[in-house]
Amino acid sequence: MLKNFSKRPLKQQYYLGIGLCIVIFFIGYYILNYVSTREIVPIKEIFGNTFYILIGSILIATSCCGILILINKIQNIDKKRKRRRGRKIVYLKDQLKKNENE
Repeated sequence: MLKNFSKRPLKQQYYLGIGLCIVIFFIGYYILNYVSTREIVPIKEIFGNTFYILIGSILIATSCCGILILINKIQNIDKKRKRRRGRKIVYLKDQLKKNENE
């Protein structure tokens, strides 16, 4: 599976990463708002509600940071492509010859 993932274009990998971050965000949101407010916690009272509040907050924060970083990388790819297209190589000797002939 990792070979298939690495063969994809870089931009598509970033989009998959953003999708994964969104899924993690919703898992954290569910843990934070629904699991932590229950009186009967799903895992037999091993962990208290504070644990679920911390886990939910950490998941939400890391997924938001991941989305921001991946969006920044996608924008940097687009900027690099635009820079490459816009440049034209100009040689100084050719410019001097054109000016002398005119």
